[in-house]
Amino acid sequence: MVELQSRTNPLTEIEIENFFKIHFPYRLKILSAVAEYPRKVSEDPFWPSIYESAQITCRMFIQFFGLTADYNTPHLLKSKTTYFSSHQGTSTEVKIIDFGRDFIEAHSLSPEKHSFLRHAYDAGSKSTAHLNWDEKEFAEPSKVIKAACEIRKIMFDKFPELNCS
Repeated sequence: MVELQSRTNPLTEIEIENFFKIHFPYRLKILSAVAEYPRKVSEDPFWPSIYESAQITCRMFIQFFGLTADYNTPHLLKSKTTYFSSHQGTSTEVKIIDFGRDFIEAHSLSPEKHSFLRHAYDAGSKSTAHLNWDEKEFAEPSKVIKAACEIRKIMFDKFPELNCS
């Protein structure tokens, strides 16, 4: 694995337009769905799909903001603004800076926000990206719901034009 300090090719105007028309709106709808879904019970056949989608989406946005888990310190995130590259020094990864917005600084987050965002990050990494036999460690929907709400707030603060879509 190679990490790059910046994208090798800037996003085109069409790619940026697609993020605002397609990619951001549907992912923000996933985060809305987990917070607004009325029957958050294990017996509901739709809840696991909504919850798992939200876990993955939270993790994706946390990385998009330039953050990652600090595995040396439980419950904390740290800044990680590099891009993943597996193809001869190029990357298809997209981060908030590619849209002219600043990264979220880990030190700017309150301890409470670190805790629920980190929980959502770990849930998206460990209980959804990989099959696990014991997911109890990440079975706290309230923290993922808080993360989903906070991520939506950050997105609408950083991208006010999304409020119109």
